[in-house]
Amino acid sequence: MVCATQNRLFPANSARGFLISILVACLFNLCILGPAGPPTVEGATATDEEGFRFELTPYLWLSGLKGDVRIRRLGTEVDADFKDLLDHLDLGGALMFEAGKGDWSGWFDGFYVRLKEDAERDRVRIGAVVETSIIEGAIAYRVAEGPTVDVYAGVRRSRIDVEFELKPLITLDGHESWVDPIVGARFLWELTDRWFAGIKFDMGGFGMGSDFTWNAQAGIWYRFTEHISLKGSYRYLSIDYDEDDFVYDTDMNGFQIGLGISW
Repeated sequence: MVCATQNRLFPANSARGFLISILVACLFNLCILGPAGPPTVEGATATDEEGFRFELTPYLWLSGLKGDVRIRRLGTEVDADFKDLLDHLDLGGALMFEAGKGDWSGWFDGFYVRLKEDAERDRVRIGAVVETSIIEGAIAYRVAEGPTVDVYAGVRRSRIDVEFELKPLITLDGHESWVDPIVGARFLWELTDRWFAGIKFDMGGFGMGSDFTWNAQAGIWYRFTEHISLKGSYRYLSIDYDEDDFVYDTDMNGFQIGLGISW
């Protein structure tokens, strides 16, 4: 739920455009780091089918954002690329961990980002802090080899916490969170003993969290050693969430890069 208080002596219309620009600048920065890392190279090609296999992948998603964002009466259309996003990043991190044994595997994928904006206009101080976290967990089962094909199901939880101030006249704060069921599949081709290519697709929400969300990703990976690989991909994520006074109907896309550490 998002709540707001406003001093009636302040001419809201004169400040609305500037406040919206700060709001959106902070919200779309959540695309800098994003969930759902690429299919694991080690997990898909492990030679020891009887033992457990693990991979840890820190990564970055260099994404832009396009769509509609609205909190209560404040909202706007957004169309921004990645180079517009970095100015507001205060803290963030993204990490994926996958474990598998035989045909079964599962992963935990999470990220956190804290965005901050301080500005002054017409002697009014504006402050904004937006904290965003997305946590995903899924279980996958391998149904084919050559290429490797995994089908999976899981959940993805999203939460956004917002604090805005037009000191000392307006305060806007609150949070919104939702959980989406997701189902999908991933494909991986072993091109050589060091090069791999993969595709991943899932969809979810179905009105139980967001109205609908889908995610598509295609990439290529290079294995430096038995335990270290570099992963590059292009990803597109669409989210259509509309509940009460919060609307987040956006498309995000951009390049993603990560470092896989397996054992």
